[in-house]
Amino acid sequence: MKTNFKSIILGAALIITSSGIATATEATIKVNENETFELKLTDISDATQVSVKTNTGKILFEDKIVSKNDYSKKFNFELLEEGTYYVTVEDSRSIKTLPLELGKNQLVYNEMKMIEKYKPSVMQKGSMLYVNYFTPEKSSLDVSIYNSKGELVYSEILAGKMTQGKGYDFSKSPKGEYTIALASDGKQYSHSINLEQ
Repeated sequence: MKTNFKSIILGAALIITSSGIATATEATIKVNENETFELKLTDISDATQVSVKTNTGKILFEDKIVSKNDYSKKFNFELLEEGTYYVTVEDSRSIKTLPLELGKNQLVYNEMKMIEKYKPSVMQKGSMLYVNYFTPEKSSLDVSIYNSKGELVYSEILAGKMTQGKGYDFSKSPKGEYTIALASDGKQYSHSINLEQ
């Protein structure tokens, strides 16, 4: 099956451009008195989720944002133990991690310690499928393509660049549904495409 699928990979097409790396949801934290802070989100994109976790991964708060309006939420850490806490803002484009340090009668947020990881994206145009990944860390991206029976028909690893991309031509492939499984840095993503009958 894998050898028959070689016709899918006719050529690489790097389509990441300055407009191809879309802006993700903007997140800001304002620390107030008495170990409280306010989280504000603007430019909210699809599938945005917010969580607050301890340094051991225990979830203290979770919220799925369904509105595209600006989002604001106040948090009070007065009764929590001293330590590091993480606010995570995840949307369809990226995952932002914003660390907060809770000390004795003091809550500190350092914007410079915010970490943003971009997610790989998949775009279909007719029988062409484009996979793109912006990764300043030059993380590798495992690409696996499965047919509607769940059989692996193609796999490869893209690596070594900050902007990785590839075009896959399905014009000579059997019609039906395909699943594209992507994995990088311990995270997995899945996209489905349907070739017209």
